[in-house]
Amino acid sequence: MRDIATEIGKDHPDSTILVISPSYAGTYSAKYDRVTLEAGQDVAKTGNPVLSANNFVDELGREHFSWTALTIVLVVLVAAACAGIALVRGRFANDSVK
Repeated sequence: MRDIATEIGKDHPDSTILVISPSYAGTYSAKYDRVTLEAGQDVAKTGNPVLSANNFVDELGREHFSWTALTIVLVVLVAAACAGIALVRGRFANDSVK
């Protein structure tokens, strides 16, 4: 289903595409990230096309956890921890030489 949505999306690049069947859903969007689209797909598998489309649109409007922000924070924390360890090791190495 995602392949069909992607093909349609190539012809309409600024659109968000939802392709649904009774038990499957596929999406394409240049505006929304894959996590949001996948969450929308999960609630769009109802068997009722109108309810599925409404659920999908509702899910796109919800706030989602920012995995990008978490990743940036974790990378900064790990880099700071590594720098701190390097400083401490450097001080101990200098103290043992004296």
